[in-house]
Amino acid sequence: MKQCTASVITQFIADELKKASDVYVAEKTQQANANQTLQATTETLSKTVQEMQASLENLTKEKEARAKVDAFNSRMTEVSASYDLPEDVAKIVVDDLKGLTSDEAFAAWKTKAVTLFKPYSKESVAAAKAAKCKAEDEAEAKKALPFEKKGDKKDDAEPDKDGDDEKGKKDEKKDGKKDDKKEAKASTEAIAAAVEDAVDNGQKTEAGLPNSSSASAPGLREKFATAFAEENFVIKK
Repeated sequence: MKQCTASVITQFIADELKKASDVYVAEKTQQANANQTLQATTETLSKTVQEMQASLENLTKEKEARAKVDAFNSRMTEVSASYDLPEDVAKIVVDDLKGLTSDEAFAAWKTKAVTLFKPYSKESVAAAKAAKCKAEDEAEAKKALPFEKKGDKKDDAEPDKDGDDEKGKKDEKKDGKKDDKKEAKASTEAIAAAVEDAVDNGQKTEAGLPNSSSASAPGLREKFATAFAEENFVIKK
């Protein structure tokens, strides 16, 4: 009876120990699995956090880059509205504006630009164009004038047609007067010749007549010569 009881107790203890061991092993296994799951979850969360952080950094960089582009465009627009820059100077300005990091730096740059780029300002360029146009207009006006102001010298490119016409008319009048005088002289000479012939014939007739005119009285030749003198003729136009 005692042996039976001891055997039962021993078996009972062994069974209980085995049960406790099995429970322990199960708990350990469960804990290990839980640890693995937790580690996997932690790694996943950590990876997600890293991805989110990288995405946030990218967004921040993109925002900063966009802000820089917007600031550059705004500053470049302001410069273009104030200056007419040649291509080589514009490239230098672009590099300068890209290097500016704040509004204060841009304000300081504008202060220097007022002096450095004064010849390229809208006002200076407009004044230069106006002066150039005025000079060209004056040059064209000088070319269009028939005479220069100094010495009234004729312009070779634009001869004075009116002056030439007036001069031609005067020359024609002079030539006409000369021709008329020549014609009058020729006519006078012809008349004088005819008169001379008539006088010669008259003298022959007078030679045979008594009581002829005295020697002191002018003869017919002298009278006709005086009457038909060139200065006694007036040429009418």
